[in-house]
Amino acid sequence: KKPCVQSGAMLRSLGLFCILGVCASEFADDEPSVAKSLRGGTNPTTPDPMNFQEAEMIESLMQDFAAALERFYQSYFGNYGPARKYLNVVTDSSPFVVQAAAMAFWAYDLDYFEDRWAGSNDWAGGWKVVKKYINTTSKSLAPGLDVIALFRRGDECVLSFAGTTGLADWTTNLNIKSLQSLEECGLQNVHEGFFEDFVQFMLGDAWSDDMEPEIMSNCGGRLSVTGHSQGGTLAEIFATCVNRVDNVTLPDLWRWGELVHPGRMVSTRVTVTGLYGIASPGSTVEYQLENASPGGIFPGMRFFNMDSESFDPVPWITVVLNYQHAKYQAVQLPGPKTGSKEDLVKHEGGTYDARWQPVTSAVFGKSISLGDHLGPEYLRRILAFTREVSITIVAGQNFSEECLLGGVNPYIEVQVGEDETKETYFTEKVNAGLLGAAYWNASFILTTYEPGNAIQLSAWNDCAKDFKMGKVVLQSVEFDPTGFTGWLSLDTGAELEISVQIEQLQF
Repeated sequence: KKPCVQSGAMLRSLGLFCILGVCASEFADDEPSVAKSLRGGTNPTTPDPMNFQEAEMIESLMQDFAAALERFYQSYFGNYGPARKYLNVVTDSSPFVVQAAAMAFWAYDLDYFEDRWAGSNDWAGGWKVVKKYINTTSKSLAPGLDVIALFRRGDECVLSFAGTTGLADWTTNLNIKSLQSLEECGLQNVHEGFFEDFVQFMLGDAWSDDMEPEIMSNCGGRLSVTGHSQGGTLAEIFATCVNRVDNVTLPDLWRWGELVHPGRMVSTRVTVTGLYGIASPGSTVEYQLENASPGGIFPGMRFFNMDSESFDPVPWITVVLNYQHAKYQAVQLPGPKTGSKEDLVKHEGGTYDARWQPVTSAVFGKSISLGDHLGPEYLRRILAFTREVSITIVAGQNFSEECLLGGVNPYIEVQVGEDETKETYFTEKVNAGLLGAAYWNASFILTTYEPGNAIQLSAWNDCAKDFKMGKVVLQSVEFDPTGFTGWLSLDTGAELEISVQIEQLQF
């Protein structure tokens, strides 16, 4: 195992240097004169002894450098807008696993969620954010933010752990200098950075004063937990601990040489009934976190993206370092455009693959894709495998009477998607008759439809040479997520009766 750890350390270092290198280049472009101002004398390559003013300038330089790092991070990872078109179409009829996965990503975007779904516009049947834990990290090179949100709908509760929200959180991700244990609640050989984040949350007032009382009072002490990336690993640690004991004595928490929280006994009377992890790294070495129930398997599911061409590197990189996952089911999500629903690979909880996948042999020959780690790609794949969108062309009327010699023999072209993902379907050609009405009752499954795609319907006439008798575009917001049934007016005055159905599927 020692060579694996060494190669893993090398990978971590290379990745960090890569990030720093890009950001340093950005900083150099923004402030080319600052570095020169730190040099003295006539030889710009030989600095004079540092004085007080130069020390202040270096401190300012580090602040600017941290800001450049954060700009780089946010430009790639911090834009949550693209995920919203997927999140907004999750409904109360969506499988619970889809709702839980969506809440893992809503934790990054709470301000938008609370604004968009305030009042009567309830998301997925009424989920609301009832409690929040927000911890700002300032004592590091770049700022970070720990966010944990408690969602409630009626008597159902879901605790959502946000993943990495700033560069400072990478100090947590890369903090593997030792392993931590808290055996009284089932935690052994836990990744130190994730363990410290768990302890910091549990020692804070938000859990003891707000969240646990809310869960006990309004959800019967039962909840599901969810999280993306680092948040998924924190969900594993949390679920393991609280399901073991009704209270736990937590150790002192030290960071940056200072006592952040003194240790104390914390109440953990709640029970986790569902565990959902998306793109999460492993949590423990030479020990697997288990549920307190017989068999030790948590109800729930862990997702990771991997197809024939690329894969999400985050769940894999900790495998190189011998970190494994808690005991629950793992699901490999292929790209929906390159596979079919039969390509889903499920690894049942308690198996070797559920504990370790994706292993190095599985990713060999594939490209690392950071885009595969982000929310939009996970949500795109999850929705593609849990929804079936279909359209039925029922009837039409008021078609043009041109091409009288050939009669009016209309057929309908259906187009959905863009560029290389565009699908085209055609109904059969029928005779409209003397009244100019046609009947098809033709149905098509739109296999490449994604939230945000419009459906274009064009009417054609079959005569000596086909010609278009009009078109209409049905925008995504008009039928997704609740479907559409009715008549549409084409730009020529003709009309089409159609129905768009969205069926929810289970994994």
